[in-house]
Amino acid sequence: MTIVLTTKNKIRLIDGSIKEPNEKNPEECQQWNRCNNLVKTWLLESMSKEIASSVIISKDARQMWLDLQEQFSHVNVVQLFHVENEIHDYVQGNISIGSYLTKLKGLWDERDAFCTFPIGTCGSIKEVTAYLERQKTMKFLMGLNESYVDVRSNTLLQDLLTTVNNAYSLVFCHEKQLEVTAGKSHT
Repeated sequence: MTIVLTTKNKIRLIDGSIKEPNEKNPEECQQWNRCNNLVKTWLLESMSKEIASSVIISKDARQMWLDLQEQFSHVNVVQLFHVENEIHDYVQGNISIGSYLTKLKGLWDERDAFCTFPIGTCGSIKEVTAYLERQKTMKFLMGLNESYVDVRSNTLLQDLLTTVNNAYSLVFCHEKQLEVTAGKSHT
């Protein structure tokens, strides 16, 4: 939701940097009310009816946002453990490379929703981000079927471990090459 609010230039209504104007300027008040109600509507439309009913009476978008944060920003350690365990145990099995990566990315997204990391350009944050990406690439490669042992080995021999998407591309090409080879051997 923060992405939408940022692109619509409305994030400042929920982060507290735009305050409700005083009543001495009715035109400003009217504009603020219109923008505030727009953001409240967007927020309400993005949630279930049960959740919406718990915040609909909020006086403004900022208060609604704060109420939602208070209700839902606590990490449920049991759910996080479950997702981490699912990631750890997940392997390709008999599904395609694309299906395997899609499921894995879904699990990573679910985990990342529980664990937010600061975004920035600081060197240490970049290092942590790079480390997390390497971990994802390694998990992707570890979960591949044994028929991909050669491409896994070649990927791991690179000086810099590639991204998950690059590793997928290499494995996908290998998969297609195996299909072509298998098709030629049947003729």
